[in-house]
Amino acid sequence: MDILPPITDFPPQERTAVFLRKLQHCEQTFDFSNPTCRLPSKEIKQRYLIDIATYISCQRDAALNQNTYKPFLRMISANIMRPLPIGTSNEPFYEPDDDEPFLDPAWPHLQIVYELLRRFLISADTDSKHARACITERFVIALVELFNSEDPRERECLKTILHRIYGKMMALRASIRQAITNVFQRVVYEHTRFNGIAELLEILGSIINGFAVPLKAEHKQLLRKALLPLHMPHCMPQYHVQLSFCITQFAEKDGSLSAEVVQFVLKHWPTTHTRKQIMLLNEIEEIVEVTRGDELGDVMSALFRRIARCIESAHFQVAERALLYWNNEYVVSVMMQFRDEVMSAVFGSLCRNMRSHWNANVLSLSCNVQKLLCEMDAGLFERCRLQYEQERAQQPALERQRDVRWRTVLRMAEARAGKASKSKHSSAIVDNKSPIESDWC
Repeated sequence: MDILPPITDFPPQERTAVFLRKLQHCEQTFDFSNPTCRLPSKEIKQRYLIDIATYISCQRDAALNQNTYKPFLRMISANIMRPLPIGTSNEPFYEPDDDEPFLDPAWPHLQIVYELLRRFLISADTDSKHARACITERFVIALVELFNSEDPRERECLKTILHRIYGKMMALRASIRQAITNVFQRVVYEHTRFNGIAELLEILGSIINGFAVPLKAEHKQLLRKALLPLHMPHCMPQYHVQLSFCITQFAEKDGSLSAEVVQFVLKHWPTTHTRKQIMLLNEIEEIVEVTRGDELGDVMSALFRRIARCIESAHFQVAERALLYWNNEYVVSVMMQFRDEVMSAVFGSLCRNMRSHWNANVLSLSCNVQKLLCEMDAGLFERCRLQYEQERAQQPALERQRDVRWRTVLRMAEARAGKASKSKHSSAIVDNKSPIESDWC
């Protein structure tokens, strides 16, 4: 085929027609998994894309106007709205933190297409009203789905573009938030893998930062329906930094939500996933730091019962992280307001740590925290000590009672098993008799 010269080589009155012809040619898509397949056509397309980008950058003859928006965005959609290539993340032993990310072989073309879309969105000459007729709700939903790309370069471009659309087209904001919520709910409730959760949370972090106070009901629903459930999946460590930032933004804007967040986290606490435990302890501390103490009153007792169990954890990093709460001055000031609940919850755990924990650093931190509690309220500390001593004195009797109850349960189970075995044996004898013998009996 004949290769068209650069657009600027044509007379001004012909440039728009050449521009449209090149846009139409660039709607063709190719198989980039085979580097040698249709190589000349790929090179021509790349040359046309570069020429289109150069022409738009020069802003000559107002290349993008009401008449060219539709074919321009049709070319963009034809290239980026595609079945995503399957990379390495579907392999059984793939580790996102350790393994090299998958790089899409089509990226040399896609990069130019994404750059064209970015320039279109950031241009001061773009008419938002007419662009809105082309960038529809369906377009932004498909854009959100592209965040599942395994190529981090593509996700980074998408993050910039989606954020620009959100800022420029107010009518699409609710649709974008809903599309992101739908992705999160699929990950949580359908256990679907999605590669771009961290990037979507970064966009939400900027969006939440711009929410007006007091928060609207729909914004609070975003927290309850989209963000809080993201604490549950096993893959949470991959996006927890971004998730924690979003949650903290909500806590700063409305402190009454902090208790609800802490209550949800405690309800879905990962009892065997120590890495998640450490992350959640970090998140809770950040939430407490931006919340008034009186707004946490309903959850302080449950919170410090959980912290007490973390203090006794055999995993030394979990125990250390829980004990480091007492190094935060603001958190300690909140503890002072609820020292009855705090001290009664953690006193026994600290004593057991000092008596039997295997890690030297945990022993030292437990001792320091106990001294701090004594300085906080000596009278309350003494009452907790006496109560703990009474519980220790009663422990042998409680263990004997427990043993007696277990032996009773075991005897009942054995007796029931014996009756069931005898009944089964009797029925087997009856079944083995002949019909005449059964009638005679």
